[in-house]
Amino acid sequence: MNIRRVMTEKQYYFEKRGKMEIGKMTSSIIFSQSLIFENRWTEDTKGRIFQRFPWLNERNQEMVVGTDFDGLLSAALMHEELGWKIIGFYDFETVWYSNGASKEQLRNAIWIDLDVYHPQVRSIGHHILKYRQNDKISHHCQSLNPNLLRGIYHGNFQQKYPLGSIHLLVWLFNYKIPHDQLHKLLFWHPDSSWINGQAQRYRDNVNDWLHNFVPNDLMVSTFADIDTLKFEEEMQNFFFPRISQTGFERGRGQVQSRHLRLRGYQCSFEDPNRYVTQIQKMFSLISEITRWTLPMIPQSYDSIGGTRNSPRYNYKGIREEFGDLDTFLSKMKVFSYAIPNMGEMNYTNNIRI
Repeated sequence: MNIRRVMTEKQYYFEKRGKMEIGKMTSSIIFSQSLIFENRWTEDTKGRIFQRFPWLNERNQEMVVGTDFDGLLSAALMHEELGWKIIGFYDFETVWYSNGASKEQLRNAIWIDLDVYHPQVRSIGHHILKYRQNDKISHHCQSLNPNLLRGIYHGNFQQKYPLGSIHLLVWLFNYKIPHDQLHKLLFWHPDSSWINGQAQRYRDNVNDWLHNFVPNDLMVSTFADIDTLKFEEEMQNFFFPRISQTGFERGRGQVQSRHLRLRGYQCSFEDPNRYVTQIQKMFSLISEITRWTLPMIPQSYDSIGGTRNSPRYNYKGIREEFGDLDTFLSKMKVFSYAIPNMGEMNYTNNIRI
């Protein structure tokens, strides 16, 4: 596949007092503002995203991957496209990394389906990360996040990105999904995107993102199908049994479908030392359907543990105790966080890489 190549922009890191510190990134602010008011993303938009995040085109990078189906599918695509290699996983409490890998490798890796609040870490995720539009969140300077690109924050939560990281990547890399049943089910499955697109959930918002911002031919052409009983029967009878054969348990899930009350089956896991076989089988399933090159994973992992707080603060509490979100993130040494609909923040701190 031909991938758009763009010029590398200037480096924003500089050495000061023996530590890497982030420079003022005026150009990134201008970049973000330039996309906020766009009603449709085009090939020109895509080119500007690659220019702002030139590491998207770098080959043979290392990855730390989110611990669910969307993370695994996204990692498999980046392995296929650019030869990126998995060195670890992050489950929002613990960083699990290959025996022998260094903290420098973790800092230099690209974190997939994750939003990491660290000035040196490059990440691709899609959580809501701002309470107010003018929150600075300066350590997200290397975070590729569609909500940040469109200026979406807690105040306009109803426009939140409702798909998976994989769908952003499919659009960016112009990946043409084959039009057959298994590909349809495979690519609608991440983050329960098909359930989000049903009438009882966020159908209008999914329609907007899918048609105007991150379109792909297969999902646009089957958008009407996902709200039907027939689609749910296909998911239940043809795709879920294949996931079951990998050894992942179904789990309770956060959402359920309109007709058959199916749960998401997102294959979440924690300690990958206990899931090596299941992860390998899932990558084999993905490879069997897509014909992508099979990614390899470490067989054993060391860990760096943090403290997950879920939830502890809402915006009122943050303002009363810290004044604003940026002060909170700094003083609490937050490594990752997300702001769900109700505004009570889930966050992890005390992780040092």
